[in-house]
Amino acid sequence: LGSPPEVHDRLRRIVAPYFSRRVVAYLRSYVVDLIGRLAAEVSAAGTVDAVEAFAAKIPPMVFARMIGAPEEDADQIGRWST
Repeated sequence: LGSPPEVHDRLRRIVAPYFSRRVVAYLRSYVVDLIGRLAAEVSAAGTVDAVEAFAAKIPPMVFARMIGAPEEDADQIGRWST
């Protein structure tokens, strides 16, 4: 966020292919399935912290999928990104 424009532009060019319409369409079914699995895990709990159950888990899990990492590595990927 605080990068100089030339650094931001260079980094954006590197990651842009991973956010193309084709890639996003490919990930759509995975994300829908992922949300369904997470919802099933928490449905028995009744009350749930939505950030803990969904918002904190989904981004690193999707990123793991994008880079070909196993889903079980998503927690570590999430820690590396903060």
